[in-house]
Amino acid sequence: MARIEAELLECSPGTPLLVVERRCFLADERPVEFTETRYNGEHYDFLTELRR
Repeated sequence: MARIEAELLECSPGTPLLVVERRCFLADERPVEFTETRYNGEHYDFLTELRR
């Protein structure tokens, strides 16, 4: 983890993070969005619900 990321996430460089990637596609499978979000587990609880 870069120093600036550590500062923004209020943790030390090298702290384990939860990294979530999200990809969104159109009905014809063309990609329209990609995001990568990093969470410091000491500051967040993460809950996700999967449905089929």
